[in-house]
Amino acid sequence: MALGKKTGGRQKGTRNKRTLATERQIKKLKQAGKDPKDYLAGVMAGTHEHDPNKVRAAEVLMEFYYPKLQRTTVKADVRITHEEMLDELE
Repeated sequence: MALGKKTGGRQKGTRNKRTLATERQIKKLKQAGKDPKDYLAGVMAGTHEHDPNKVRAAEVLMEFYYPKLQRTTVKADVRITHEEMLDELE
């Protein structure tokens, strides 16, 4: 046994089997033209049946298809009200 050194195993950053399998499945879905957004839109429109398991699966898959938007905070020093702005426009 080496003292303080890693001598075997997976290299840092190497994906495990489960991650690779998940990525392959998602790639197949994308190539087949399947999009979880379309399914969810169909459920909302009433063209697809509402199966809670399928809806949950589509929600989870959305994270792999579309990036999440980052929250932002806007700090502004506003010194005029919207009524004053409208008065200026007249």
